[in-house]
Amino acid sequence: MYTQGKQTYITPTGIMYAKLFDVFKDADVFTTSSEAAELAPNLPGVIAKAVNGKDTVTVLVVNKLPVESAVNITLDDLPLADEYTIDTYSQDIHSGWPTAVTDPKQAWQRTTAHQTDGVRVPAYSLSVITLQKEDTDAVKAPVIVGVADSEIALNSVFDPLAGISAQDGHGQDITDKLRVVGDVNTQVAGRYTLRYVVENNGLMSEKVRIVTVKAASGEYPLYVAGTPYQAGDKVLASDGHIYQCKPWPVTSWCALSQYAPGSSAYWSDAWDDLGLADGQEPPVNPDPPGEGACPAYDVNGNYAAGDVVSHQGDNYTCNVAGWCSLGGAYIPGTGWAWEHAWQAGGECPR
Repeated sequence: MYTQGKQTYITPTGIMYAKLFDVFKDADVFTTSSEAAELAPNLPGVIAKAVNGKDTVTVLVVNKLPVESAVNITLDDLPLADEYTIDTYSQDIHSGWPTAVTDPKQAWQRTTAHQTDGVRVPAYSLSVITLQKEDTDAVKAPVIVGVADSEIALNSVFDPLAGISAQDGHGQDITDKLRVVGDVNTQVAGRYTLRYVVENNGLMSEKVRIVTVKAASGEYPLYVAGTPYQAGDKVLASDGHIYQCKPWPVTSWCALSQYAPGSSAYWSDAWDDLGLADGQEPPVNPDPPGEGACPAYDVNGNYAAGDVVSHQGDNYTCNVAGWCSLGGAYIPGTGWAWEHAWQAGGECPR
């Protein structure tokens, strides 16, 4: 396959000075009309070609028109040639010729007609057409086919390669070279990212796929810190409530333990409480605040070393006064750094 670029030259006599043009000066090969015609059969008047390099072919197209004086010539007016002569560069060259024609519709005016023994000499046009060969041997990047985001049911069977294939740049199957990076846990609802990667002949292609594992209607996955929750995702928290992740710009907070729904100090910044899940009962604190029992932990409390509190059914003793009063990461039993501030256990005052 070739792409075409074109320059056209018009000479004032019937002699074509092929060696005059730089495009032929460094030609590796110069062949005759039959091979040139096979190369570009759809080009009118093809009579010869010169090969300037591995991927570039120059084709000569010659047209002829007998002219009288003061005749305007455009390329569209010129019929096909029936004769062609290549002369040497030493032949007389008229001043200013040949002249490049950049617009094929441009008219060139002849003011004289050449006569030889009473026979009118035809004027010729010489079109120098450069054909750039498409490199069919070029190495092309492989292609991954069939990758698309999908949703699957909780606890279903999932094959990450089902319906997905890979091809080289010429359409040959290379699925055996396809790798999948990432995992999908079908037993935990959420969004999972898979990367499909294929390498061939030193080139690599990659596509990303989001697989969403969805719980059945009325069922919600347990909250797991670190899960990349999205706006609208619903989870079942440890207090038996269903919580929904808030939209942007706070969506990313839903994954952080500091915002664990229902149990952290700042959960309401990231989650909306939708109430108790079906069949759930409010948790019972075995040590409710009151006389003879440990006081319930208060995120706004001011605690000193040795204070004992009750939180979600367990007792905790404050070890580091400053941290015990910070809440967030230091909420006893649930904050990600609670053990730096509290010690599990402790006797309640009687």
